[in-house]
Amino acid sequence: FSSFCRAYKYNAFWFSFCPDDHVILVKFCRRPRGQVGETLAKMKDIVAIMRTILVLLYTILLLAYYVQSATLTPAAVTFNCGPDPVTITITSVKNVILTKNTILDGKGLITLSGGGTTRILAIQTTFDKKLPRVTLQNLAFTGGYTTDVVNTAATNMGGGALYRLGGAFTIINCDFYGNNGPSTGQDVAGGAVYSVGGDDTVIVGSVFYNNQCSNGGAVGNLGNNFTLYNSLLNGNRASGSGGNPG
Repeated sequence: FSSFCRAYKYNAFWFSFCPDDHVILVKFCRRPRGQVGETLAKMKDIVAIMRTILVLLYTILLLAYYVQSATLTPAAVTFNCGPDPVTITITSVKNVILTKNTILDGKGLITLSGGGTTRILAIQTTFDKKLPRVTLQNLAFTGGYTTDVVNTAATNMGGGALYRLGGAFTIINCDFYGNNGPSTGQDVAGGAVYSVGGDDTVIVGSVFYNNQCSNGGAVGNLGNNFTLYNSLLNGNRASGSGGNPG
């Protein structure tokens, strides 16, 4: 045979191969017992490693589930002001940054007022964030105010009572009256409410009366889906004209 013959051994057979000739011998055989033992030991090690990886993955998924549940389960915020209707006057805008779904409930007894000098509430994340969802219910908002700068370019001055950036927004059974945004200015909107970006804006069973802004005397909405159900809008005024100003 050629001096270049080589032997190749596999699990179940071995054969010799000579480049100048052909395969000359193929013989099926068993692995020695020692090799079988080594293989089984290696397989056990692999199974143990895979089991450890699966346990780790399960732990990560379980942790992610609990984190998501904590984020999605809304926190309830209420007022403890007694059984009679109360007006709370805000002296400076309340800037709120939330990390979980939140419900603010006035129980039909609470009126929040900007006193004609300040916006009442600003809820901000970032334009692209779809959560958290903020729900305002059974509240009244009045006397909200932002600025009188002529033809203001500050679009975040819309929303005399409420300004929302990012996240999702629901308003249920709330009254908005006598709130004012800028009287002129391009893309400045919402005498009462300006909702920007994020996920949807839903308003249900609410009243908007005598609010004013350059665009959208009652409500301004930009960059998200807007739905209005069973609500009353009356006496609101969009005070801008033309392109406000461009």
